[in-house]
This record gives sequence, structure tokens and C-alpha cells, in this order.
Amino acid sequence: MPRTPQKPRTPQKPPESSATEVVAGETVDRDEFLDLLKASISQATTARVSLETSSAAGGLKGAGDIDFATTPPSISLQLNVPQLGGDAELRLVDGVAFVKLPQLGGKYVSFDLSDPANPLGSAFADQLDIESQFDAFGDAIQEVTYVGTEDIDKEQLERYTLTVDGQAVAEQAGGAGLGAGADLLPDVITYDIWFDAEGLFRQLTFDLDEQGVSSTITYSDWGKDVSITAPKPSEVTSLPRSPGAG
Repeated sequence: MPRTPQKPRTPQKPPESSATEVVAGETVDRDEFLDLLKASISQATTARVSLETSSAAGGLKGAGDIDFATTPPSISLQLNVPQLGGDAELRLVDGVAFVKLPQLGGKYVSFDLSDPANPLGSAFADQLDIESQFDAFGDAIQEVTYVGTEDIDKEQLERYTLTVDGQAVAEQAGGAGLGAGADLLPDVITYDIWFDAEGLFRQLTFDLDEQGVSSTITYSDWGKDVSITAPKPSEVTSLPRSPGAG
């Protein structure tokens, strides 16, 4: 299947309003918040990204680089996934994911994210692509509250809390990479989002307490130099076939 060509983002002008004009604890108009979010995303270029997720099935930690100048974003991550044997690597280039696992002897396997049969689906890449997430779920936001300024890693960040209609998310999730997992979503999902003084997106967290799922994604070092390329063909292999597979 041919790869989806990368497309540059079109910059947008940030809104004139800012979090400093809102009083801590006040409710913020949803559309105004989405404008703020979209303006932040429109400024997104390259960044350092780190993430940590946990669930009943296991968890993962990772860190690496992301380039938002392409659609979908290009990603290079070093991961620790105990349920897959420990350290792993993920690269996403031109809509194709390359995954290096310990069991493959230093080789990568590739999955085209546009192929419905690929085992990764689009969920992992969508989780890192904030624009993709909120394009799908923006209408499900019920309420936005400006929490205030917080000191995180010696930097002043502006925090917002979002309550999101979990059932509306579930209805949209078939096209957003969640698949059957959408049936497990609670009625309300709470997100916390932080921006820096320049309006750049810095951190997102959410917790699904009843499902034992939590996630934190952090972006830093915006505008850093990155080089994200696909592995050489000689470094890519096929997954071993299961015994009895046709």
C-alpha cells in the first residue's frame, strides 16, 4: 500500500486572549479554549516528548523527538515496555510505524497506519498528536476550567481542566483508533492541560480510575533540531509467523 505523503502545516495567528486574562477557578468558554489550543498547535514545530502510561495490562515509558511539521507527525521514541520484553524503539515516518523489539535481534518491523489490518492501529500515534485527538473529541468537551498558574520543573505553566463526555468519545472512537476499547470508557473523562507563557502546549494528563488507566505526555524544548528518518531496508524484517498460520 502506498504511503501517505507528508504535508506541511499551515501556521495560524495565535488569539489575542491569554490565560492571564482569566481568573483561577473560572469556567472558560469551550470554543475560546479550542481556539487557544488550535493556536498553540499551529505554532508547534519540533519538540522533545516524554510519556508514561499505565493500565491493568501493563504500561510503558518513553522519550524522544517529535516533528509536527508533517502530517501525521514524525516520531522517534525510545521505549520501555515490560510486557514486550523491555526496551523497544518506535519510529513513525510518512505514516509508517517501525518498531524494534528485543525479540527481533535488532531488526524493525513495519506497519502502515493507513492499513486497517495493522496491529498497532492509529491509537498510539494519535495519542501523541494533540491536534488529531481534539479534532475528534473537541465537540465532546462539556466544561473547561482555568485552574491557574503552576510551577512545574521550575517553570510557570497555565493549567486547564477539561471534563469530556465519555460516551460521545466512545461514539466517535471507531475512527479515532480506540476500537473495542471505546466500550470501556467512563461517562466522564477528565483531562488536565498545561501551556507555557508563549502559549505552547506543554503537558497533558488523564486518568480513567475505574479502568486503572492513566497517561502523562510532556512536550519540551520546542524548536529543537531533530532528524527522524526511516530505518534502512536491510534493518527491517517481518514478524515471525505463528505456528499453524495460513
